[in-house]
Amino acid sequence: MIKVDRAIKTAIQLFPMAYDSKVGYQPFHFAFIYLRNKLISTGVNSYTECPKIKKMGEIYNLPNQRKYKFPHAETNAISKILFSNSNIELSKMSIVCIRLNKKLELQNSKPCSECLTIINSVGINKIYYSSKKGVKELIIRSNLST
Repeated sequence: MIKVDRAIKTAIQLFPMAYDSKVGYQPFHFAFIYLRNKLISTGVNSYTECPKIKKMGEIYNLPNQRKYKFPHAETNAISKILFSNSNIELSKMSIVCIRLNKKLELQNSKPCSECLTIINSVGINKIYYSSKKGVKELIIRSNLST
């Protein structure tokens, strides 16, 4: 799983830049979207409002996303692709979600139900996510199957 190993290394490299001393320590959640083994988009949890997330909720008729202002790592990475001028087909991609604690140890990063809804809506069907015991794979079919 080359992409998973790369995602973990990238998350560790990005960790110091993501730490916000004003907010205090939080486990950091990163998302990486790959087409085969090529990194296409990255996302991180954010405390900054993002109008693209609300727009994504409108496009896919997701009421909770329309109210949601602060992106999770998964929706952040997906919105960068959806609102770019590229014609990238998300159904051919996989997403790797990594959460780190301040000791840079893997933590649970299974996407929440809202993020799973977005991931399913855009057609991504392979998800890898970290847990304290390593990385797990979640396959999504046409209706959310976990």
